[in-house]
Formats: sequence, structure tokens, C-alpha cells
Amino acid sequence: MIYRAYNTNQYPERTIELFNEMREKNTIKPNNMSYMLYFQACTMLKSFEQAKVMHEELKLKTSTYIKNKVRYDRQKMSIGISVFSLINMSYAD
Repeated sequence: MIYRAYNTNQYPERTIELFNEMREKNTIKPNNMSYMLYFQACTMLKSFEQAKVMHEELKLKTSTYIKNKVRYDRQKMSIGISVFSLINMSYAD
């Protein structure tokens, strides 16, 4: 991954520039590794405020994802219970 090469060769500012450019253009979604290397670049540059902003953004995204996942799972479970009830009612007759 190019981020790793930038960080290893002491160009962490390029990691951050490329990461931000890719996010702005929506060309490639960051994955766990790219976020980790982004935070590593921030650390190398002592850019803790920038890392903190990204961390807060990730917390918000994760929280929203979990809420939506729980809501979706509850809906699936509710539908499953309804179907199960209908099946049991049809056998009871």
C-alpha cells in the first residue's frame, strides 16, 4: 500500500494528503489499514488534533452503523417471529 511506503520513507504528509484526496473525490473508501496508516502519519507529524478529528468521525460512523445494524436485525427478527406465528397458526387448525 502506498501509504505504508510514504510513512516508511518519512513522507507522512503525503499519506495524509492522499488519504484526504481519495476521501474528497470518493475514489476509494478507506479500510482499516488505511485508517491505521493515516493515524500513524498523524503521529509522525505530531498532528494530534487532526488525528482526534478523524477519531471522532470514526466513532460517529461506527455508532451509526451499529444502531442501523441493530435496527435491521430487530426488524428481521420481528418478521421471523410473525412468519413463525403464522405457520404455527396454520398447523393449529
